[in-house]
Amino acid sequence: MPRCVDFRSVTANISLVVVAVLGLLPLHASAQLFGDDEARKAIIELRGRVDADRRSTEAQLQRITQDFARLNEESTAPTRRSLLDLSNQIEALRAEQARMRGQSEQLARDVAELQRQQKDVLAALNDRLRQLEPVTVTLDGQEFRAKPDEKAEFDQAMESVRKAAFDQAVSGFSAFLKRFPDSGYRSSALFWLGK
Repeated sequence: MPRCVDFRSVTANISLVVVAVLGLLPLHASAQLFGDDEARKAIIELRGRVDADRRSTEAQLQRITQDFARLNEESTAPTRRSLLDLSNQIEALRAEQARMRGQSEQLARDVAELQRQQKDVLAALNDRLRQLEPVTVTLDGQEFRAKPDEKAEFDQAMESVRKAAFDQAVSGFSAFLKRFPDSGYRSSALFWLGK
């Protein structure tokens, strides 16, 4: 960027130099060089040139100042717009981040709830499966695996024998042998049926 020159001080310095040069010349030499009329004309002409140079310099200074102000405005307007755009983008990103954080927290709560529900369902399923899993039974020195409903039906028929409800016991063992013909309880059921 060009340096600004104070043209008023330059003009004043030129005037001082001219006056000093004229002052250094002896009076009679200046009279010999110039007559009074010629000296006055020279001074008036010199003043006119100095004034014209001063006006020209001031006009140039004013144009330079205006150009600088215009360039400064033109360069700051896009900068302001850019800063405003960046500020808007930052605010939009902050809002998006807050929204994403909220979604993330909601998803974390949903996942925790689903995990809890899954544990509950899994525990209930394990309980049901345990009820269906075969159990190891030892009867009359013999060990075998029986399904829980098979064992329950045999135990119910045996309970009828213990209560001396023999008609119920016969029908219970008969139904048991029809339903579970290959059961490990078969020999005991046949014994109680008397076969």
